[in-house]
Amino acid sequence: MSRSDGELMVAFQEGDQEAFALLYDRHARALLNFFYKMCYDRALAEDLTQDTFLKLLRSRGKYRPEASFKTFLFTVARN
Repeated sequence: MSRSDGELMVAFQEGDQEAFALLYDRHARALLNFFYKMCYDRALAEDLTQDTFLKLLRSRGKYRPEASFKTFLFTVARN
């Protein structure tokens, strides 16, 4: 059975790098589409997607399991 996004984020907070890779695989396309719809520039959307995951990596300690991971991710993206 696959783990939820929240479970993966908690595992990542505990040092599981594979969990971060799975989160990236699950959500990179949605973020790319989100940014592309804002700027209509594929290269910029790709850069913003990568920046968002870098920020997620740096702010992983702020995630709380009772919150929706997707909401947390898109809040990081918007900021």
